[in-house]
Amino acid sequence: MKDLQKDISVLTADDHTIVRTGLHMVLQLRFGITRYYEADSCAELLASVRRNKPTHLIVDSIFKDGNSLELMPVLVNLFPGLKVMVYSMLPADVYEAAFRKHGVAFYLHKSSSQEKIESTLRAFLFNDGADAPRAREAASNPFAQLSTRELEVLHYLLRGEAIGETASALNLHKNTVSTLKSRIFEKVGAANLKELIDKASAHQINP
Repeated sequence: MKDLQKDISVLTADDHTIVRTGLHMVLQLRFGITRYYEADSCAELLASVRRNKPTHLIVDSIFKDGNSLELMPVLVNLFPGLKVMVYSMLPADVYEAAFRKHGVAFYLHKSSSQEKIESTLRAFLFNDGADAPRAREAASNPFAQLSTRELEVLHYLLRGEAIGETASALNLHKNTVSTLKSRIFEKVGAANLKELIDKASAHQINP
């Protein structure tokens, strides 16, 4: 493992300092990783990857200036060798499949046990097996029906962004965003934005 450690550098991207600090302690004390970097926003994440060229990225899903799901196509295209693990409070039964479509093999919920966190990190860092996709019971969670693009639009809806602002952020036409918004309401079974927000909150989905 020591031969592998010296070749590994990790970027942790999360807007909470305590999360980044905790991950760094685990990386250093449990796995001997001493080369790591930090980012607290989507913009800094991209800048750090370009500047430091880490081998591994541990990333949260939601930031104040965007979300990492939107960044995945960019990261995959610009840095095809970068290994990514999502470490998030968002429910895996809704978001894991969307991230996996972009080649993300590891999705870890922040409420996981210490044992689960360490075993997943070991697999992620040293290719010690893979966090293989698991069959999930999604019937009770209507948000699991949403496509990747619909999940991206959902993020902006929950933040109260207007259709025009959402279209600009995602580089889409307003009509496309309106269509996606209608599909989201239909799939989730929400009659209005308040119902959508309430349902999202009930399933631990927050902007």
